[in-house]
Amino acid sequence: MNARHLKKILDSGKGSRERRRRAHILFLADESRPDGGRSNAEIAEVLEIGTATVERVCKRCVMEGLEAALERKVQANRKKRLLDGDCEARLTMLACSKPRHGSNTATFPRNPSAGGSGPRTPASS
Repeated sequence: MNARHLKKILDSGKGSRERRRRAHILFLADESRPDGGRSNAEIAEVLEIGTATVERVCKRCVMEGLEAALERKVQANRKKRLLDGDCEARLTMLACSKPRHGSNTATFPRNPSAGGSGPRTPASS
């Protein structure tokens, strides 16, 4: 491990909080430091994180390298978003808008092609 590189990340205060936390984990685990590396349990206690997190970061450093261990892992099985940005903005606008005149709640108009005949009225419910 490059202790100087990790120390630079920690001292700069730049980058994401997660990147700095991973750098701190690896810095404390570095056995080439004069005081030797700390155990996973000691690192977890000092940083107030779980030992599994320490183990994952250290394992990733060994398996994939220092830079990979510092960066966020790509989520390969991430689900595709159902709404794009425009649809999400429109939905938020509708949800946050005032109800139509004469209605207690904001409703979405029914889609006639989906078997609906328009907005429901109390008599047709």
